[in-house]
Amino acid sequence: MERTDLLGLVRGVGDGLGADLVVDASGTSAALERALEIARPGGQVTKVGWGPQPLGFSLDPLVQKALTLQGSFSHTFKNWEQVVRLLAAGQIDLAPIISRVSPLADWRESFDGMHTGRYVKAVLQP
Repeated sequence: MERTDLLGLVRGVGDGLGADLVVDASGTSAALERALEIARPGGQVTKVGWGPQPLGFSLDPLVQKALTLQGSFSHTFKNWEQVVRLLAAGQIDLAPIISRVSPLADWRESFDGMHTGRYVKAVLQP
């Protein structure tokens, strides 16, 4: 879909000012640029995907529209803290998912086994 088609499509819905929330999960710079373009003034852009390329465009629409730009990751530090507390309290049983426990020297077998699906989770012990 061309840039003008997407912009026209989004502006053709609702009051014509753009989307309240745009989620970029592609990891490409072009998608973030488009997200800033189609978000309504005062809207939010959440960037989930990430990629290695530089932006290559201006972030001025972020300021011009007073947008909120939020980064999002599949798990946060807060999630990790909660999981560690649950593990310490014995409220999570990891035995059903740990398929292999091995020394560091066997790392290749562990990684290959997880890659092929032979193991759900392999744990390496130093």
